[in-house]
Amino acid sequence: MGTKIFRYLEKSFKNKKFLKIRIGVLVDNEIGLSFWKKQNFKEIERKFLKFEKSEKEVIVMEKEI
Repeated sequence: MGTKIFRYLEKSFKNKKFLKIRIGVLVDNEIGLSFWKKQNFKEIERKFLKFEKSEKEVIVMEKEI
């Protein structure tokens, strides 16, 4: 289901002339990381972002479309 939804969004972005899609995934979200890697996203950097009262490491990923 997730792949179908992503393919639809990717096609929509492409039709609107977007060149890239960039996302952020929490470093401890192994299932999410696996999913996005299967969609050909590549890690481009890591950042620490504040969430409520804590900081979490986020992997920034990008895909050219």
